[in-house]
Amino acid sequence: MNALSIPTTAPTKSLTPLLGVLLALLISALDKAMATAAMPRAAAELAGFSRYPWTTTAHLLTSTIAMLVIAKMSDLYGRRRLYLWSTLILVLGSILCGAAGRLQVPIDGMNQLIFSRGILGIGDGGITALAFTFIADLFAPSKRGRYQGVLSAVYGLGSVVGLTLGGWITDHWSWRWAFWVTVPIGAAAIFTILGTVPNSPKNVQRGSIDWVGIVTLCGWLVPLLMAFGNAGSGNWLLAPGALMMVIFLLVEGRAQEPLVFLDLFRNRKVALTSVNLFLQGIAVFAVIVFLPVSLQGGRGTTAATSGLALSCVIAGIFSGNLAAGQLLSRTGRYRLIATFGTGCATIGLMLFSRIGVGTSAKGLFVAAIVCGLGFGSLTPGRRIV
Repeated sequence: MNALSIPTTAPTKSLTPLLGVLLALLISALDKAMATAAMPRAAAELAGFSRYPWTTTAHLLTSTIAMLVIAKMSDLYGRRRLYLWSTLILVLGSILCGAAGRLQVPIDGMNQLIFSRGILGIGDGGITALAFTFIADLFAPSKRGRYQGVLSAVYGLGSVVGLTLGGWITDHWSWRWAFWVTVPIGAAAIFTILGTVPNSPKNVQRGSIDWVGIVTLCGWLVPLLMAFGNAGSGNWLLAPGALMMVIFLLVEGRAQEPLVFLDLFRNRKVALTSVNLFLQGIAVFAVIVFLPVSLQGGRGTTAATSGLALSCVIAGIFSGNLAAGQLLSRTGRYRLIATFGTGCATIGLMLFSRIGVGTSAKGLFVAAIVCGLGFGSLTPGRRIV
């Protein structure tokens, strides 16, 4: 028997290690959600509104790379160790984010926050990559769907609650506590993982990690993001970014165990779906990143109100995700569902573009729900945030 497998005849034993996995996933969802609601207030206090998008960019960059690297390392060195380290890094990142501007380091407070968000992203990427993989280790195939649903529900609940809770904490306490409040949950998750999650077997046939691919991926993405983040003055970075992209593709095409299997994109459906997800990602994160700024800075709403508006978007995403998944499994009409989702998301984005000072709360929440339903319908079975 696999050293990590737990007999399915004793489900109570299987549920105990699942608690540690769930707690870490919960703080991952809460951290991202509460940070989204608190970030405009943090940027204002740290005098860094011009660098506001970089708080999200740093997190996305490090979490994306961490997902690829940690998922591979977990196959070689065991998942429990990597999951524990990811949770520790996430807790450390939360502490540093809350302390930004007070750290005795030779960079200003906003850059401290950006750097700390990058550290937090490493832990978040590791947890995201491994949490659902644990289900395959802990449960028989006949029971995996049920417990994957539990993980999705916990993640969705954490995202929705975190947005509203993060806004309330920012208004009544401080934006710093929107990061610090998850630290006790993180500590509980660490002790639970140590005490309940069994050691996973190491791969005796050690493969290799595509370090060259990782370096070239960073060499491609970092200049590209810096160019977009410094429009005008950073245009010169587009050329080295494009060169590194070509090098990355050449490296991945020849690597024995590449980060990205390029042959997948020879399949027309995979290629078109990837383009769809790429374009959708731009729209989703534009809403998540800039809606709180627009509401708190442009309309003068509280952080709690902006968090509630984002909660409607996230609730719409998960509702649309669930409904589209059910319809897809019963009818198989993915084109009709995708067309509906695209149309719904487009209408929601148009409604957002017309929001002004005089827009009612009802109009704001309608736009949020319609937009969320559209995004969720485009990706049945997949988590967005």
